[in-house]
Amino acid sequence: MLLEEQRDAAKGFAALMMGQPVPEGGAVFELGATCTMADVPTDGVTSIGVDLAYTAKTSADSSVAVVVRRTRDGDVYVLDVLRRQVRADEFVRILKALAAQHPGAPMTWHGSTTERGAADIIAAQGIPLRGVLATADKLVRAQEAARMWNAHLNGGRTIYTPRDASWSAAFLDEVQSFTGVGDAHDDQVDALASAIFGLPAQGKAVHGGSKRRTAGVRRAF
Repeated sequence: MLLEEQRDAAKGFAALMMGQPVPEGGAVFELGATCTMADVPTDGVTSIGVDLAYTAKTSADSSVAVVVRRTRDGDVYVLDVLRRQVRADEFVRILKALAAQHPGAPMTWHGSTTERGAADIIAAQGIPLRGVLATADKLVRAQEAARMWNAHLNGGRTIYTPRDASWSAAFLDEVQSFTGVGDAHDDQVDALASAIFGLPAQGKAVHGGSKRRTAGVRRAF
């Protein structure tokens, strides 16, 4: 499918399935549902989305990891967001610690052919990073995450962000400002989209079954 066709399909999807047409350059994610850190569940299916930058220059994007967890009832919680402007090897160490903190959680990175090769090199170091070829642009890739993000507006299962987390203000601002058209910053959106993509089909491989919740989420480092 051509890029123009992909973007038209994304806007059509938004109009039909999300109940809101998305104008060119318009916001894709509406005002999101929030919770507190005390509401974040300890059990469920965890997925990690990654977006890697290759330099630490001020003008470069940051490397990001977004951790999400889906409960048995289908709601998704953002557990953690790590956004660092560091060298690739430094962020690889962060990813290794994150993988150890969430054993068994898939880790997904959408990238170009070259970036998929980098993902293979990282995976060879014992990090469960899967490189997925980005065959669509950022707007198209963000559609499933946006559908879930906006679902609470119609009473559906949605994505919750703990508003009292240290990273939440910057995360919510970037996600809710995302248009998919020349955004100055979209690395956290890319990582969120990859995290949602990495969640297994509903009902598969649920880790644990308790409804207990925790007062906080431990950081990766």
